[in-house]
Amino acid sequence: MISDKNLRFRLSGIFPILFCLGQAVYYWSRDEFANMLWMCNIGNGLLGIGIFFGINWLTRLTTMWLIPGLVIWLNYVVGSGNFVVTSFFAHIGGLVMGIYALYKIGGSRRMALHSIIWFFLLQLICRLFTSYDANVNVAHRVHEGVSDTFNAYWKFWLTSSFVVIVGMFVLQWILLKIFPEKHPQLFSVN
Repeated sequence: MISDKNLRFRLSGIFPILFCLGQAVYYWSRDEFANMLWMCNIGNGLLGIGIFFGINWLTRLTTMWLIPGLVIWLNYVVGSGNFVVTSFFAHIGGLVMGIYALYKIGGSRRMALHSIIWFFLLQLICRLFTSYDANVNVAHRVHEGVSDTFNAYWKFWLTSSFVVIVGMFVLQWILLKIFPEKHPQLFSVN
């Protein structure tokens, strides 16, 4: 049976789901629904599901992606003046909920691995199901901001994949210092 305290925590998963739905309504109204596959947008929905159903590995991996997502959002979206209220909730609200969740459930030594697998899976999904022009999660072409540095997509992709892999392990190390494992179990899927 779930305690009242744990139930309140699980119910807090509704917030990132609402943040995701807010973004979905926004993108649907603009006929840009493929943008829901950006790491932070879909991540909010998955974060909410992870919290609500107690899927700790899902909660951790989505929180890990919301951290660099905030930096990217601040630089490319807010910095360019394209501020949207639903986007604020998806990035700031989602990250706050993710950090709160990490505080409650603790970290895991598998967070980086799960986050890296999710990166490659979502890259593939975006490559298969989104347009070249949308370039969701830079799955199709070199990002405009670094097009002078990379003359071929494969070079950009290898470099960004390497940065993601290293970055996720560094982020895992930092997060485990702040949110150590609460109940490490040898063969736990959480």
